[in-house]
Amino acid sequence: MSDQIIMTTKELAKYLKLNEKTIIKMAQQKEIPGVKVGNQWRFHRSVIDAYLKQNLAGVSDKDMNRVNYRQESNIFLSRLICPRAIDLGAEIADKNAVLSRLVELAYKAEITKAPDKLLEELKKREEMLSTAVGNLTALPHPRHPGTELFSQEGIVIIRTNKALEFNAPDKKAVRLFIMICALDEARHLQILAAVAKFLQHQSAVEALMSVNNADDLMRYLLGFDRNNNFTIEM
Repeated sequence: MSDQIIMTTKELAKYLKLNEKTIIKMAQQKEIPGVKVGNQWRFHRSVIDAYLKQNLAGVSDKDMNRVNYRQESNIFLSRLICPRAIDLGAEIADKNAVLSRLVELAYKAEITKAPDKLLEELKKREEMLSTAVGNLTALPHPRHPGTELFSQEGIVIIRTNKALEFNAPDKKAVRLFIMICALDEARHLQILAAVAKFLQHQSAVEALMSVNNADDLMRYLLGFDRNNNFTIEM
């Protein structure tokens, strides 16, 4: 059963979408709970899930060993992001190029199997009204998400090296683009609300603007989810 799964560093790296060296460093620094057997780390998946679910600063090791994992009715914002769907140094000159790059990343991450249709829908949405929300950020998305556009839900992130004009409400140019990918409109609204809530934290925006690579971004989001008990209801 899933609650009894013991994971290696390689398996946990795949599960958390981080590289193996980062997992080892996090375990050594006690950022994630694990047990060292000889010179190898092992991780109980139920304990990892529970640890990410809440801030466990006051929970003893004994209590952690008693965790009885059940499939929760929510997921973490960090679980919606794949490293292949992140570009933190995009050399992009205009709005259409941003939308094209978002679609390209979504296709590479297997979030969409209809890149041409998705790009068309993103452009239609921007023609109606800019998805820029201010504070250097825009949230591009199709007007009507669904399975005809997306094969799985997720979030695609681009940070451009040059700020672009995007008709933002605060009149400022945009550098951070977060595309929401959902299988239906209800789910889209839930993820959109979660991302908007996340962006209310100025420290979160600053982190997204300053992290050096996709792995550092994933690590930041995992910590943010844990420390803020930040989840999206299914």
